[in-house]
Amino acid sequence: MTPHTFSPAPALGDVNGDGIVSIADVLLLVSHILGQDSDLFIAANSDMNGDKIFSVADVTMIVSLILGTE
Repeated sequence: MTPHTFSPAPALGDVNGDGIVSIADVLLLVSHILGQDSDLFIAANSDMNGDKIFSVADVTMIVSLILGTE
């Protein structure tokens, strides 16, 4: 019998995949936008508005999510 592992579904805003939406995700997304790539960056979790572009709009939506104003 072969063991199987299952990845959790992408969680919008959890840019680094640690299971928590936090300022660390904001910083990682900003770094990505500025051209600093990281192995931790998860594109599927980062495009908050679904426009297929990583921008300040996505950053703003994550900050709103963290603050509970979304």
